[in-house]
Amino acid sequence: MHYLGQQDVDFILLTHGLVSSKLAFKITEELSQTCFHTMQTISKEIRGATGGVMVNPDGEDCSFVVCGGQDADTRLMHDTCKRLSDPAEKTAGFLQVPRVGAASLVMNNGTDLWVTGGFNMFTFALDTTEFVSLSENSSDDGPILPSGVKYHCLEQVDSKSAILIGGQDVSNQSQSRNYWYDANTMGWIFAKPLKASKAKHACGVIRDGLEQDWKIIVAAGGITINGVMTKTVELMVLLTDKYHGTPWELGPEMPEEVANAASATTSGQQKLLVIGGTTISNKQGTSSVYEMTCWLLECQWKLLEDLGLRSPTAHNLAISLQEHVPQLIWNTDKDNAQCSYFDNNPEQGKQF
Repeated sequence: MHYLGQQDVDFILLTHGLVSSKLAFKITEELSQTCFHTMQTISKEIRGATGGVMVNPDGEDCSFVVCGGQDADTRLMHDTCKRLSDPAEKTAGFLQVPRVGAASLVMNNGTDLWVTGGFNMFTFALDTTEFVSLSENSSDDGPILPSGVKYHCLEQVDSKSAILIGGQDVSNQSQSRNYWYDANTMGWIFAKPLKASKAKHACGVIRDGLEQDWKIIVAAGGITINGVMTKTVELMVLLTDKYHGTPWELGPEMPEEVANAASATTSGQQKLLVIGGTTISNKQGTSSVYEMTCWLLECQWKLLEDLGLRSPTAHNLAISLQEHVPQLIWNTDKDNAQCSYFDNNPEQGKQF
């Protein structure tokens, strides 16, 4: 992708869940200029996939990698990982099992994708995880989850920690349970529960617009324990690096109830975008894009009217290409393959 590594522009790749297309758009710091263009048509209409930006095996460039998901027409659940690159969509490898509604993180400087949970035709909520490697064209077992979960969030907080937020259990009930993952011990730790259960929600970790060291974990919208769509927002405000006991607090509600949306951070993690999704009035998907920002912990939402999608979408995946995002690094055996997506990373190269 020739535009990887642009210094002052954020790019987001959006794979539509209910229509067979793939769009990319760029956002300037002022959000005054937008550029939508169809990059490539995905061969099938896939919903509930997961993925990220990974280093190609030759170490020369990066690719968008999308794993799992479900065919919108046949309901077939997929175990393939596709590398979305021009001019052809290529198979990058296979998951150990089909996964729909999984969540993932890129790790080890972009060489691996950690895919967690989800469901398939055999298990209502998987408690397994796996590491997908482009260089080895294979996947290995990852750490077992505390319980089976799908339609959850997995967000990286720093180079040592990630947090699993909400999701549905094996009974299809939304849950309020959350867990920290410690990359040092490779173990799970209970996190403070959400004030209300959430699944199929949008998440992200953003920074305060003034106090850049303050991080804010956001869990927005989704469905509650009764399957009802909600516009409630919960925030976990991290003012120090000792945050495992930090509670959630209510944030500003979204402008409308939204579930099954894609989310991505932009502008150096200062903005969270919630893209598309189902609403009470649009069960098949919406073309709206909402932005959340915080200034001295005062957070607000706004509708980005200039960034409305060309087509309504839901059950989609957004992949953000931005600088300065620390990646989880799990061991010292990986090679030093890098790409521009990971350039200028202040925490890159830390080993534990």
